[in-house]
Amino acid sequence: MKILIFTATILNFAWCNFVIALPISAFSGVDVSNNFVVAGGVPLPPELDSRFTAGVFSDFGESELNAPDAIPFEDSAVTIAGFNEANPTIYYQTSSATRNLGVEGAVTSSNHSLYTIRQSSDVTEHAESSEASSLASLSSEVYETLASSFVNSTRRFSFTNNDQNAITFALQGIFEMNIFSLASGANAFTESFALLDLFFESSNSLDIQFADIEPFILNEDSDGAESMVSIDREINVANTGHLSMTGYASASDGDAFGTSRMAYVLGITLQAGETITMAQRTRHTTLAEINLPAQVSSPATFTLILLGIIGLCARRPCKDTYG
Repeated sequence: MKILIFTATILNFAWCNFVIALPISAFSGVDVSNNFVVAGGVPLPPELDSRFTAGVFSDFGESELNAPDAIPFEDSAVTIAGFNEANPTIYYQTSSATRNLGVEGAVTSSNHSLYTIRQSSDVTEHAESSEASSLASLSSEVYETLASSFVNSTRRFSFTNNDQNAITFALQGIFEMNIFSLASGANAFTESFALLDLFFESSNSLDIQFADIEPFILNEDSDGAESMVSIDREINVANTGHLSMTGYASASDGDAFGTSRMAYVLGITLQAGETITMAQRTRHTTLAEINLPAQVSSPATFTLILLGIIGLCARRPCKDTYG
């Protein structure tokens, strides 16, 4: 009888390595905007040129559900316009791998829009807004599940002083960032990252002054021993060339939220004949995943346990004792 109890105990312990409590979910997302106006948005004086020189955009979404009945789906669309806020250029993509009528699995998507306003060929306003999310969710059975997204938008501009004297103009804008990561259940992990950046370069030393025109907003909140959120900004433009905001959030059985808003003005001074280039970058990633336990008993483990029990019985007679 003792051998049978011992056997049941060991097998029960080994079986527990396969068991994960359900449901499990991981969810991450970002919502950002990166907008600026040159010299108040009015037609620029003849001595100042503000030009759009190049743009690069890329996005990617991936969803995986390691289940035999998983149904994959992908879709994307591009609308080329970008004339004003009411008619932006839009990049959209989504990806999913689901089962059980779509209630379980991985889903990710991103939506990015932008527009540029020109007056007499000069750029006077440019705006980008972008959002993305990744979700992994299981409620009936445990499978390896992954959802991730990536967006990178880089636009390049130049500002040139055609006058014989130095000129100063204002570049006014807003960075806004919302970022979060949520995870519930064993073996769930999620993270999100976002970058908003203006990077200035010139053959001369940069003469750029920064000022907040509204109170800087920063809220960070996390709950859970393995959850964190951080949003930082770089405002020393004259020395680093960067005006930027960077956010990161991650969670493993917890949650993390971050919100920030920076309304600013830059006073940019150009010497006679000087050209400054500015790269505007909007980049973000999201990830949600559910993994199988790191320690999983294999069939060989059960075989070894049974062989050990048989060996024990062979060395000592297995018998039941009745009073």
